[in-house]
Amino acid sequence: MQAQLFLEKTCTNNVLAIEAFKLYRLSMGVSCKKCGHTNQYWMASKNQFQCKKCRFRTTIRSGSVMESSKLPFTLFHILFPPYILVTL
Repeated sequence: MQAQLFLEKTCTNNVLAIEAFKLYRLSMGVSCKKCGHTNQYWMASKNQFQCKKCRFRTTIRSGSVMESSKLPFTLFHILFPPYILVTL
């Protein structure tokens, strides 16, 4: 019952799903595909990371299981809930 309530509250909101996925990506480490620099900052208006060194932008999906997917983040959130991602 609690799991269903959790899914209803978090998975229907794409903003929360993106935020959870962003935190997951940050915990795994984000590096620039162009220069390899690991110091990135988040551009909320674009939902992208930007390299502090060369300013190359990396999408939140890039380098993850969602890289070539057109599926919404809410579906990813259902398949891999945050409490599972923390233990990986």
